[in-house]
Amino acid sequence: MPRKPKPISPPKKHHAELVDGLHDYASKTPDAIIRKRVFKEPGIREDDLAATQPEERDASEKQIAEAIKRASRHHRDDTEGTASGSQAADTQGEQTA
Repeated sequence: MPRKPKPISPPKKHHAELVDGLHDYASKTPDAIIRKRVFKEPGIREDDLAATQPEERDASEKQIAEAIKRASRHHRDDTEGTASGSQAADTQGEQTA
């Protein structure tokens, strides 16, 4: 009778990193996640922004706020579309019953 191969498990360090990353992501607000994404795109950091001149910093903060608004609007539209779609299905089910 052939032996079953042992399952391959990820290294414990890698698993811990994944769990830590998930915990970090889950603990952030949507705005914080979007803000981090906005900084990642041009490759700047919060420290860089803090060190810029006030006028430049204000302009960057406005761009970040706009990106957050757009992403929030997009997310809200997606979730409202899903909710209204399921409500419509419920209403149709009630009419046929």
